[in-house]
Amino acid sequence: MTQRWRVIPAPESLRCKVAFKLFDLNKPGKGVSKADQKKKGLRGFFILTKDFFWKLAVVNIFYVFFNFPVFFGLYALSGNLDIPFSTPGTVGYQALYGVMRGGASPSAFSLWSVGARLAEAGYASSWTKIFFVLALLTLFTFGLSNAGMACVTRNIVRSTPLDLASDFFGTMKKNFKQAIPMGIIDFVALFALSFDVFYFYQSSLAGADFVTLLLMFISLFIFVTFVMMRFYIYIIMITFDLKLTKILKNSLIFAYAGLKRNAPALIGIIALAVVNYLLFIFITPIGAVLPFVITFALGALMASYAAYPKIKELMIDPYYETGDDKPESGEAIFTDDVSGK
Repeated sequence: MTQRWRVIPAPESLRCKVAFKLFDLNKPGKGVSKADQKKKGLRGFFILTKDFFWKLAVVNIFYVFFNFPVFFGLYALSGNLDIPFSTPGTVGYQALYGVMRGGASPSAFSLWSVGARLAEAGYASSWTKIFFVLALLTLFTFGLSNAGMACVTRNIVRSTPLDLASDFFGTMKKNFKQAIPMGIIDFVALFALSFDVFYFYQSSLAGADFVTLLLMFISLFIFVTFVMMRFYIYIIMITFDLKLTKILKNSLIFAYAGLKRNAPALIGIIALAVVNYLLFIFITPIGAVLPFVITFALGALMASYAAYPKIKELMIDPYYETGDDKPESGEAIFTDDVSGK
């Protein structure tokens, strides 16, 4: 029998419907966006951003604060904990030193005054190593914070009333068994793929052969694919009861099934990163503050705005179109169909 993937439509999982009631559109409280379901496309995104800007800023602060271990690594990289030492700062220092040892002369002194410059450097101290180890705690906070961010931005896209603290931290508490290992997979994959792209790109600048160029484009293709998968990974994880392997497989399918929405979102996220970088270069105070205030949340909103409608179209709506009553629990999964039908 041939093996193929199909969507089995089903409602949202029990974990979200009962525990958090994130899909209860009658939930009382403030926070419903002025953007209705008829407003789509780029206009709808900007309406959502305007209506929820301050809530996005708050959840961005939550996200940065919860990933605080990364600051240990950034501080270690700054070199402030390194043990300083002096080292030759110019090419040819050793040759000039040999000339001076052979006999001082006016010309030798002239060369020495120009080329014998020392530079300050440093090597890792015990505290530097300790801070790098502490930074590894980000492996355990990364998935949790992304799950909380996905919950908030998904509800914004749904125009559902928000309780930021409950939605963000409650989602982390409910999904920690999956969020932690998924975060480790996510973090390691992002680091490895980024390193591969950068390494092969640097090799290509040095005049690499065809194989290196091919590997660079393959690495870039896999990296872009994984970034689009990330649009779906955490939303599927907090919305449906699925195993990690199925979450990843489903996200891979959605990465290309929703390409028409994913590509503009990816371009928008890249543009956001470039603008933030340029602001950091030319207006450093603003560029340095933005990641702490809005950048991560705005990028997450772009991802959710692209991903959730496709998930709703393929995994949620088909179930309700059958006319069945909404059950008390259930799960929506991509299953391996071996029936041959």
